[in-house]
Amino acid sequence: MKVSFTRFFKILASCLHLIFLGLIVTSICILYANSNFGRGITWIQSESYIQSDIFYNQLQSDILAIFDYARLRDAFETEGELDMDKEILTINYGPNAETDYTLHDIIEMGESYGYFLQEDWSISVISSNDTPIQEDPVLVEYKSYDPDPELTEPGQAYAKMKDLCYEALSNFSRYCYVYYNIVSEPSNISFQLTCANDNDMISRDTIVYTNVNNPSWEKIKHMGLYAEYRADSLRIETNMSQIPDYIQELAADTEFYDQTFQHFIISVDTNFPYPDRYTKEASGYESMRDWTIRGLLMMSGGCLGCVLTLLYLISASGYQTRDRSHVRLYPVDRISAEACVLLFFSLGAIGCYIGQVVGIRLLHLVVSQSSWYYAERLLIYVIMYLIALLCFFSLLRRYKADTLWQGSWVRRGLGELTAYFTQENSSHTAAYSYIAFVALNITCACSTIYLLFDLEPVSHQIFFFALILAWAMLDMVSFYYVIKKARQNEKIFQAISNIASGDISYCVNVKEFSGKQEIIADHINHIGENLDSALQEKVKSERFKADLITNVSHDLKTPLTSIINYVDLIKREHIQSEKVQGYLEVLEQKSQRLKTLTEDLVEASKASSGNIKLEISDIDFVELVYQTNGEFEEKFAGRHLELISNLPNQSILIEADGRRLWRVLENLYNNAFKYAMSHSRIYVDMIQEEDTVVFTIKNISEHPLNISSEELTERFVRGDVSRTTEGSGLGLSIAQSLTQLQNGTFTIIIDGDLFKACVAFPVKKMADSGNPSENVLE
Repeated sequence: MKVSFTRFFKILASCLHLIFLGLIVTSICILYANSNFGRGITWIQSESYIQSDIFYNQLQSDILAIFDYARLRDAFETEGELDMDKEILTINYGPNAETDYTLHDIIEMGESYGYFLQEDWSISVISSNDTPIQEDPVLVEYKSYDPDPELTEPGQAYAKMKDLCYEALSNFSRYCYVYYNIVSEPSNISFQLTCANDNDMISRDTIVYTNVNNPSWEKIKHMGLYAEYRADSLRIETNMSQIPDYIQELAADTEFYDQTFQHFIISVDTNFPYPDRYTKEASGYESMRDWTIRGLLMMSGGCLGCVLTLLYLISASGYQTRDRSHVRLYPVDRISAEACVLLFFSLGAIGCYIGQVVGIRLLHLVVSQSSWYYAERLLIYVIMYLIALLCFFSLLRRYKADTLWQGSWVRRGLGELTAYFTQENSSHTAAYSYIAFVALNITCACSTIYLLFDLEPVSHQIFFFALILAWAMLDMVSFYYVIKKARQNEKIFQAISNIASGDISYCVNVKEFSGKQEIIADHINHIGENLDSALQEKVKSERFKADLITNVSHDLKTPLTSIINYVDLIKREHIQSEKVQGYLEVLEQKSQRLKTLTEDLVEASKASSGNIKLEISDIDFVELVYQTNGEFEEKFAGRHLELISNLPNQSILIEADGRRLWRVLENLYNNAFKYAMSHSRIYVDMIQEEDTVVFTIKNISEHPLNISSEELTERFVRGDVSRTTEGSGLGLSIAQSLTQLQNGTFTIIIDGDLFKACVAFPVKKMADSGNPSENVLE
């Protein structure tokens, strides 16, 4: 029974807390719906309706409408009566094509555009779902409500009929508001606007606009509030708490059309005997006062109830029995405190998102559009409060169970940090130094601030300046130390960069370093020395391999030459046996291939080691490619390969060895001849990019290129893995080495079965020598 009894009270307190929270939300809605929202509560006792902004805003709106009525009366009336057949607009659609529109026509036309006059004479715009009709501007000849417009540009005389219709209806709406609410019907306001007739300069008759017959203005003034302004006066005579200064501006700015303003007076009967807007607003204002008092009482009660229920829940949270001997933890209470906060923060974010997607749309169904913004914010705040409340009680239960700190990530991190600093490690020096530096700075700062406010004794002044000096020296020494270490690190970085860029002989002066930087500098020097030794060994090994290849190739030349010569001598004996002749042909082909392979080996060895003497001269690269095309055109035709070249029309000179450059092109063309797909095209292009000329040859491989471009330039590597074609696998390697020896770049690009080789050389100069192909033909 004890357990159920305690739980019952906690559930009851939770429900009451939610009820009181709802009461607060309701009171906020009531207070916000009040037009005096944000003005405090003093207005409840000290202000009446006729002193409120609501009253003066309505009065200002009516005065503006009265001046508009005076301006528009002749536009819509005939002999003092509203005339629905009066011409309002005259439109010129072309030569002899003028059309007059009456007030009745304007109203019907407005309805076709979606403009409807409401009972309060406001205009309701109802948009149509149909595609809007595109209208051309028309020439406006006459407007009854603006008979003498001031046009500064020719285009101002044109307008669209839709806009003209809305403009005419807006003016008619202003006229009807005054005529039906103030002039023709009993009203709590009385007014008279007097103007002089400018058309009658002799008698200067006056035109009066008023809603009072035979008025006694002195009597009317004493019935309530009034304001009076004359053209020859500098101020407004009034007994209102807020002086309507805008009347002077209206009198000066309103265009009365052949009339001059003389006098205006308006009075409000504060007894409100007639049922007009002022009577309704006065009643609503008193009702608003009552509801404000109710809202304040509801908020006070809600806040008090929330505080009391929250205090009870705080004291009872986690306990299951009255003796409070055991704290119950829920599954969410067993994770770390930081994870709990992150979890509820995520739930709050999700709740706010759902509130925006679902809750706000439901609010829009019951809340007016003008209140959407505050209603949406209130909903989000309520969701955030409820989520924060759940998080708070979870942390509270941990606190009561003494697990808030035990399972905290912060505690675990501090423990690991403490363990880290208690271990022997040389990297702790920087951490300890920084902590000591911060501690000393904080101490100096606090001492300086303390002494700054107590400089009366001379000893304090001396100690103050001594402390400032010591503080400055400490920071200067620390700054010097940091700069020194930074310079040492910069030198170490520079040394590593030099070694990484290839300068393995680079060394640093170890004496310029101290501490760990000295050890690192010594290691860098040893790295450079070891790399240099390894490089020397590699160069020695490469040289040995090159010499071995050269010697073996040279030793093979002598017997190979004898074989070739003896094969030639046997062929001269004119042996009749066709079988023997076939053997001789095979022997001759294979010996020639072996000779070519031997020569390629020697050339590849020399090219890779740089042991080649180059004869650099000016070479017309374009002409050399044209010559190469001519050499291989017939050979390509034997495999049904079509050579398509796109070469410049002018010569391009480069500095290269003509024989070695020819070998580069020959190897590339032979590679295309061997490995290109039959009945395909070989493309040869040459373009000049600023100071560099790029030669490109590309073809579709007959065999799949399941190999990288880097591997293709290695020795004895062929794109034809099955080795069904003849080749040594040295052609591209030789071409790359020879190109690089002549200060060029050699690049291979593989895209699927597309093989593309690019050879680039710096251009020496441009020479306009006509079409190089013509020179070749000659």
